Amino acid sequence: MVSYPAVVVLFLGMYAANSAPALIWFFVDLAALVVCLRVGARRAVLHRRTGNGPRLGQLVTPEDRDALLTAARGHREKLAKLRRLDQGQSDEGAVDRERIEEELRNLRQWRSGAAAERELPPGVTVVDLVLSLGPRNTWWGNALRAARYAALVSVPFAGFLTWAQTLRGDALNGTLYDPFGFPEVVWSVASWVFAFAWAGFLLGALWRRLPGRHGPAKTLPLAVAYAVPVGLFAVGNRLLGEEQDVLALAAAAVLLVLTLTALAMDLDTFRGERAFWPSRTQLLLSVYQMRFFSLQIAWILAQLVAVVTLWQFFSSADAPPSGGGSVTK
Repeated sequence: MVSYPAVVVLFLGMYAANSAPALIWFFVDLAALVVCLRVGARRAVLHRRTGNGPRLGQLVTPEDRDALLTAARGHREKLAKLRRLDQGQSDEGAVDRERIEEELRNLRQWRSGAAAERELPPGVTVVDLVLSLGPRNTWWGNALRAARYAALVSVPFAGFLTWAQTLRGDALNGTLYDPFGFPEVVWSVASWVFAFAWAGFLLGALWRRLPGRHGPAKTLPLAVAYAVPVGLFAVGNRLLGEEQDVLALAAAAVLLVLTLTALAMDLDTFRGERAFWPSRTQLLLSVYQMRFFSLQIAWILAQLVAVVTLWQFFSSADAPPSGGGSVTK
């Protein structure tokens, strides 16, 4: 928790070349993260109870993973049968809908060793449970896995942010004339990648406490905790006439990197099925139990991202060039 404002978030609080208020932003960043996690933890899948019993996270053990993965695959296959039945495209001669529904209800229960049979809370499927556990059995394993994925997908974003800070416009002149200019560029890329990787580490460490049934939804509390202090700082910059530098780009990049990391985590959870699918995309759509609708949503989002990117590019064409700036790692 303490490493989040120290490593992940931008260095905020420097107004008119005065860094005295910077320490205040450390506590603002930390408070934003704590509030978002406390609000979101109440909606986490593993926070749910079955009646008055213990929470779901207290019932599941590492030994249950294989049985739950098998049940999750069976759940998706039976739902696919019901869809084909509704569409009149069943492969079987006669499909007993009540039998399939009964099998789905039975998948809501599992047995762990010699313990009594356990049941999922209402509204939670076995697929939701498996995704909420993450690809590893411990928070440390999930954290290391997410950090690795975040570091890999963040490289192009780190390069783009470094270009915006050190190579765009008149900033290139300062980099060329500075004896340590190009080492500073390399250091900037490495520091951005490290910050993104640490954000992924935090995502993996808190994976089981975050709300949402799918990985991308789990990124929202962290993205909000990142964006709120940045937004407040941007308001102060606007009032004082300070440059905004890469505030918006950094906030958007964090959300996108965490979203891609979360998708990779969900795929890694069902990595045992990878050999049975022609592509990772089809496996992911099967895990999320979505088909053409998800592709349409992805296409709409891609168009929105393209529009926002173009708008930002042309609207900043006449803006003052980015120099050293007040946003550094």
